[in-house]
Amino acid sequence: PAINIHAHLHDTGVDPSRGAEQLLAIMDACNIRALVDLDGGVGEVLRGKMGQYPAASPDRLLVFAHVWFGNVLTSWPYFYEQKVAALDEAKSLGVRGIKIWKNLGLVTRDERRRVIAVDDPRLEPLWEKAGVLKLPILIHLADPEPFFHPADARNERYEELAYLPLDAAWLPRGGWAHPRFPRPAQIRAQFERVLERHADV
Repeated sequence: PAINIHAHLHDTGVDPSRGAEQLLAIMDACNIRALVDLDGGVGEVLRGKMGQYPAASPDRLLVFAHVWFGNVLTSWPYFYEQKVAALDEAKSLGVRGIKIWKNLGLVTRDERRRVIAVDDPRLEPLWEKAGVLKLPILIHLADPEPFFHPADARNERYEELAYLPLDAAWLPRGGWAHPRFPRPAQIRAQFERVLERHADV
């Protein structure tokens, strides 16, 4: 049986009144032993999610808390109180880990309009909290390398980049080629420094 470690249950297409039951039936039909939902969120959103899926089958339907950065982070006190501190409750509710999207290190900017690096010292409370709670972090670093190159005939993902909808939420039209976006090697190096600082966790 397979284990699906990257699922998004915010839009499953299943009947909400029997969501877990229907989802488990689909998993059985596809020979999926367990599934990890990365859309847990924190707070009220997470409480609702934990009551719907893991409550029905805690060994097969696993949920990660989702720490969302968005494109702008201008209130660090809010971030610490509403996101980092909320991980204590998330752990008590039974989440199995933490999910962080690619916004961090790529597009999320601070109050001075600077991209917030993955190894920014202001993020230390997040990494420390994850270590204390023993929650693994699944982080989306950057994007595939072709998305950072010009969208021309030499790009192996040209069709995808050229015909991307203008309102696509996950990738700007033409990709990340513009120099205002950090390069993947920069973002990976930032993450490596975070790992070095927390090697004892």
